[in-house]
Amino acid sequence: MSAKSQSNPNSISPARAALIESATRMAEEVLAKQKMCLVELKLENSGQTKVIELTIYKPSGRVSLDDCELISRELDVMLTSDSEFGSNEFLLQVQSPGIDRKLKSKREYDTFKGELVEVKYKDNLDVFGYHLLGTLGVCDEENVVIESPKEFPSQDKKSKSKSKSKSAESKSADSMSESQPENLKLKLARVSELKLYPQILISSESDEQLNNTTTE
Repeated sequence: MSAKSQSNPNSISPARAALIESATRMAEEVLAKQKMCLVELKLENSGQTKVIELTIYKPSGRVSLDDCELISRELDVMLTSDSEFGSNEFLLQVQSPGIDRKLKSKREYDTFKGELVEVKYKDNLDVFGYHLLGTLGVCDEENVVIESPKEFPSQDKKSKSKSKSKSAESKSADSMSESQPENLKLKLARVSELKLYPQILISSESDEQLNNTTTE
């Protein structure tokens, strides 16, 4: 068993795990003061330089370039004074999650609870098929709840619906509302993709801010 774990390419050394844990703790402390959340922290090596990449989320609104710069400055101070990081060269990158981010971890599911998401499932879900929209609900180690689910609106279905009469559309909507559950409990192991679904049109200026990365 020990030999198997040592050969696992995804395993990390205890020293690296300790660095990630330390950086995560400091990042969460800085973000909490600004009422923001840590979505993901990555630690990579680029030569002798440690690259720390933070993805952050602001529940009260969109993450701006100013937010990224503020968090970068405050976290840089903490990392520089830390005995583990201060003696090494490091590069700090802070960014927003993006409007259609794929969610992969329990932390991300908890962070984005209540947001509109697009789900692709490995099994046919009756009226929803394999592709649906809904509001991200509670999640545990095995299951995730999708609230107010509905079938994903494909372009073909949109064009076909335009040719229907209003009465036919109304009848179809009534029928679907009766057959669709209010909440859908899905097995995480059967979810092939779950990502944020953009709900508004973003101006070019806002879009630039959302995808900005600041580097110290």
